Amino acid sequence: NRGKLRSDGYLTAADGGDSKTIVFGSGDIPVISDQTDLQVYAFAGGEQCVYALDNIGAKIDYGTNTVSTARSSTNNVAFKKGSRYYLQNAIEFLDEPGELYYSSSEKMLYYKPYDEKNLSDIYVPDLTEAISVTGKYVPVSNVEIRGIKFSYFDTSFSGSSRTISAEYADNIGIYDCQISNCGGMGIVFGYTDNSVICGNKIENTGAGAIRLSYSQNSENKGNNLVCDNYIKNIGLNIADSSGIVLQSTSANTVEHNTVSYVPRAAIGIGGPGSQTWEKLGTEIDGVIITRDNVKPYLVSNDNKVRYNDLSHAMLETNDGAVIYTSTAGYDNDISYNYIHDSAAEFSHNFGGIYLDDDTHRTAVTNNFITRLRSDGGDMMNILLIKGQNNLFENNIITNCTVKKGVTRVDSQSGCGPVGNVTFRKNIIYNCGNHMYDFYSIEQTPKNAENIKFKECDGNIYYDIKDNYDVLVRESETTVKQLTDLQGWRSTYGWDIGSDFVKPEFADAYSRDFRLMPDGAAARLGIDGIKLSECGVSDK
Repeated sequence: NRGKLRSDGYLTAADGGDSKTIVFGSGDIPVISDQTDLQVYAFAGGEQCVYALDNIGAKIDYGTNTVSTARSSTNNVAFKKGSRYYLQNAIEFLDEPGELYYSSSEKMLYYKPYDEKNLSDIYVPDLTEAISVTGKYVPVSNVEIRGIKFSYFDTSFSGSSRTISAEYADNIGIYDCQISNCGGMGIVFGYTDNSVICGNKIENTGAGAIRLSYSQNSENKGNNLVCDNYIKNIGLNIADSSGIVLQSTSANTVEHNTVSYVPRAAIGIGGPGSQTWEKLGTEIDGVIITRDNVKPYLVSNDNKVRYNDLSHAMLETNDGAVIYTSTAGYDNDISYNYIHDSAAEFSHNFGGIYLDDDTHRTAVTNNFITRLRSDGGDMMNILLIKGQNNLFENNIITNCTVKKGVTRVDSQSGCGPVGNVTFRKNIIYNCGNHMYDFYSIEQTPKNAENIKFKECDGNIYYDIKDNYDVLVRESETTVKQLTDLQGWRSTYGWDIGSDFVKPEFADAYSRDFRLMPDGAAARLGIDGIKLSECGVSDK
């Protein structure tokens, strides 16, 4: 690691700056003798720290108490008061073993060793990429990469470097490789179809582990398999990195992966901005587009995310979740995942599964979510739902702590109404606070798309304090009303057949959440979930 100021964490901006200026407090930054190679790593937006500005050049003005960055932050977001940052690559910062400083003017590398008496060889990486399989007018096909160990590749600091990549390719296989201590991404597929990434171990990377992507306007095929990969401790240079990302690509399967210690989502699915909403009512090829016929004109459809073991996510960013989707297409399936042991360590996060703006007709079923908590920040919800016609069925949520409601049906920005959620046969056990959380809710909305639930019934709720109310807010901080269980049922007609009893787990105290055959869950038709089937499989 390059030597950095505050090895124990971040500094915070003392006041508001612009998208290229951080204001620091008096005494926060010591005098730097040579700023030629100084770098800054910073989050813009104050507490709203989704995107990072990663390891770019910086100049300090001690007269104005400002750090000027070499380029603007993502989306030109200002460095507001409270924005986190640190500085690195100055000789003054070499105070911890394993840190280094490179002086470009001297062409000299300074290094503080762990053991001066037993110095091992020091390797300076020259390459940013190991293998690139690239076609153009005709895809490259039938290439297999198997059983190779890749280590010590450099980074571009923009997130664009990758250890292995395939572009415009078909039937590529990457099996049983090890990727570690590489500065960029692990494996990247672009415009690549019918391929497999399986059995790889990816850890200690500068950016994300695996990314599959297409562009919005390309012929979108996909149909790739990402399975049985072990991913840990990634995004060390690029703090808005996720473990596995499907971007504008369809019909992929992501299954039996183990992902932990990631700065953003463990798994993400995304498409181009507001792709569904902006097409509704328009005419394409002589067809007036509706919600019923829009799917062929979308990307990021029909992906399957299942049987994954996901933990310790969202370590560096906020406004996300362990599994996160945004402007995804239709009929994606998120099922049988084990989501556990993640915390909101600062600011706020949205827990286990977050269907963000313009995400529609997604099936979220048979997931087990446990031990998500606030830890310095606020875990606002466990499930956050936007879009239309999403299904949540047979999910089990246990022993989580939330500031707002366990399940939040939210509004969305410029993408139309949110509603028609099917929410049935779920177990919410010992999660406290409110059952549901809404920005607004109407008993009989004029627009059918504003009906929050198409169906909400057959669930089991158990709270040790018998707290079964519903939160409706005018804003993020202002409560409009609290509705108790009786009012919830009589006013809206939801959860009439739900049960508010302690579910019969085999041994909840010992974290054995198998469902007993004669309990309330069985009576409501709720099935148990085999956690042993999640994550990297024995085979």
